[in-house]
Amino acid sequence: MNRTNYLFLIIIVCSLHSCGFIHFMGTSEPADESPGEVAAYLKKKHLDFADHSLFFEDSLRNLFSTPFYAIDTYKLARNTPQSLMQLRIYDRSGKLVNAYTQCYGPFRRRNIIKTKEFQFWQFPTNFNLRFSDEPSLWAVSNLEKEQIRQAALQHDYTFVVYWNIWSNHYSKVMLKAVKKYLKRYESENFKIQVVLVNTGINPLNKPPS
Repeated sequence: MNRTNYLFLIIIVCSLHSCGFIHFMGTSEPADESPGEVAAYLKKKHLDFADHSLFFEDSLRNLFSTPFYAIDTYKLARNTPQSLMQLRIYDRSGKLVNAYTQCYGPFRRRNIIKTKEFQFWQFPTNFNLRFSDEPSLWAVSNLEKEQIRQAALQHDYTFVVYWNIWSNHYSKVMLKAVKKYLKRYESENFKIQVVLVNTGINPLNKPPS
């Protein structure tokens, strides 16, 4: 792909996400990402720490921007697609207690897990979300979905990270932060379940509205 076509593709991606923080020079070409590619990437970057590494159900992509699943209420009110890079934190009861989406700003400046007691910012976050609804978006069996739901009841928190390889820094900085948080704070008395959900679909092949 020549540079002109690549630039055009990035403009489409930014339009789809309506997020000015994704920079042309900071991302790779968007593409579908296979289980093998994802596993190799996480291992190479020393980020293969999660309890579960899953994939987004591509056929349900549009649901990500609906009231039952959308995290950013500002974008929701404007019928704008949600960012594909997010961190959602649920407590044992399944209530959303904190969240970050890439369109809230650079993660290093908006790091909600910088301390054990989560950092809170004035973000337009949809706190009506419930963890029990999340697995409906994942490309795994109903049995595994239920196992993850049940496991959440045995952990103090469940971190759900929506990420992809092509976004480079924007996903990697979240993954590194989660790994660092676990190393610092997780213990027998403070348990966290981590679910990574890859969103690496090529936006040019996304399901129609």
